[in-house]
Amino acid sequence: EMRQKNPSEFIAADVALVENGSSSEKMYINKGSAQGIKINLPVMFNGYLIGKISKVSDEYSEVTLLTSKTSKLSVVLNGTDQQILRGNGNGTFSILNYNEGKVDKNTVFNVETSGVSDILPRGIKIGTLKVTNLNDFNKMKEIRFKPSFNVFDIQSVLVYKWSTNTLNTEINKSVEEEFKKNKET
Repeated sequence: EMRQKNPSEFIAADVALVENGSSSEKMYINKGSAQGIKINLPVMFNGYLIGKISKVSDEYSEVTLLTSKTSKLSVVLNGTDQQILRGNGNGTFSILNYNEGKVDKNTVFNVETSGVSDILPRGIKIGTLKVTNLNDFNKMKEIRFKPSFNVFDIQSVLVYKWSTNTLNTEINKSVEEEFKKNKET
């Protein structure tokens, strides 16, 4: 569905290898620099961010998954709470020291990238998630999430070719359109 909206902005790739183990930290895809892949590009599965490109060769690339213990990402919860999402290395990711409000077993978090750095744009969906262990939250204010996908079931992904130049162009167009609308009033 995402590829149909803007085909030129996405590169479809097949998963060539997922690291073995009870939960993976990395996967390898069959596209590389020859196909336009660059370091830090976001990698998507079913419309959700699952990782980013960490190494690139001519014909393949390494993807570090969000669940990797080396992964840290600035995110926004429910459109307002900016936090850091950290991979736990066991197929889950967490937000530590969450003090923004009451959390119970029914609390749902819409998690998206924050766009604070220029590595990833704002608004890429990571998931609509619930806390997996309420005891961890009550003891240590840690919100632990399990992604909606099983990394070993993923056969193909989309790499999002975005750039700060593209984003700035879109922002400038929006500003110009708003200016024109407001100029008449």
